[in-house]
Amino acid sequence: MLRYLNNEPSGKFENFCRMSASDFEYILNKIGPVITKLDTNLRKAIPAQERFAITLRFLASGDSCVSFSYLFKVSN
Repeated sequence: MLRYLNNEPSGKFENFCRMSASDFEYILNKIGPVITKLDTNLRKAIPAQERFAITLRFLASGDSCVSFSYLFKVSN
């Protein structure tokens, strides 16, 4: 989803994440190693980029975790 939004020229990424793509990448480079998880035998880990985007959407909107699990297609 983020790749799609990042390729859109109309500012959809900025509207979705509430920051520019360059700011998103800068912060992700700083916090990425801290929020990165490892895959297990039971499931694949959510990538740091998605974890950061989910966090930004949660802080901006205050929606429930269940709604984000549907939006990002991840487990709640």
